[in-house]
Amino acid sequence: MINNVCVFCGSNKPKNDTFFEKEAIRLAKMLYEKKIKLIYGGAKIGIMGIISNELIKRGGEVIGIIPKFLTSKEIVNRKLTELIIVNSMHERKKKMYDLADAFIILPNLSEKVASFLTV
Repeated sequence: MINNVCVFCGSNKPKNDTFFEKEAIRLAKMLYEKKIKLIYGGAKIGIMGIISNELIKRGGEVIGIIPKFLTSKEIVNRKLTELIIVNSMHERKKKMYDLADAFIILPNLSEKVASFLTV
């Protein structure tokens, strides 16, 4: 049974194109309806922020995992169910892998496939 899904997605979103934003909202709605917890990179910006904020708004559970060096850049989503701060990008990916039952990869595809393959 899938209870926790890790979503690899960008901290930015395509300009002048709402397709990915709409799909991110649709994904958040589906996760909420299926009572699936989101595991993701912990940012409040871009596609990451859209999915996490939409799920939080609906009352879903969201765990963000972010390296310590990114916490000073003010991109951390502080509204999360749980925020896990790790020491490195490698530790972040490992923690995501450890917590997730399944994975979803969203754009920027080449960057996210590389992230996924290192897990």
